[in-house]
Amino acid sequence: LGLLMAVLLTLWLRRGAPTSPERAGVLTGIAAGSSGIFTFALHCPHNDILHIGLWHTLAVAVSAVLGRLIVPLAIRW
Repeated sequence: LGLLMAVLLTLWLRRGAPTSPERAGVLTGIAAGSSGIFTFALHCPHNDILHIGLWHTLAVAVSAVLGRLIVPLAIRW
């Protein structure tokens, strides 16, 4: 579901002219990772703070880095 959000946000950014494509990529990655983790957390059987704090946060951080690397290339005009 996070990947779907990333694609939709990237297509939306292509219609505009972002002044900072790198920042737009990071924010797209954070939004995509957050929506994916939100959906996954509804069904995640692990409820301890270490799991949530480490693995769920790590997934959002990886999404932000990937967004920073991929999105600016996809929205170049």
